[in-house]
Amino acid sequence: MTVNEQQKNDLILTNINSLKTGSNKDHNHLISCLNVLLPSLGEMKEKGFSFQHVVKVDNVVISDWKFDMDDIEELERFIDSYTVNEICYGSPEDYDLPEVFDKHSMTEDLLIVQSV
Repeated sequence: MTVNEQQKNDLILTNINSLKTGSNKDHNHLISCLNVLLPSLGEMKEKGFSFQHVVKVDNVVISDWKFDMDDIEELERFIDSYTVNEICYGSPEDYDLPEVFDKHSMTEDLLIVQSV
């Protein structure tokens, strides 16, 4: 059985989501898990793949950026929900937020995209 690119993407995102929602976010555990993924992420980066992280408030995109597949530091931020916390509490003035919004209406998605 061969694994196609979409299946590989789904496996990577499922594993990352599992880390994100898991109760064990210990830094050493996280790094060891990400290190297992790193060779695959490096290969995918060479093929033009990257991560795209999208944050929305009430289905309106307020943050959308891409980062390299092997950018473990940025991936850790995603897993730790750093971005959502930063938007709500750290530097909300850096984002085009509605005047009034429910922070529970914020969503974030991590996608795997390939440059054309």
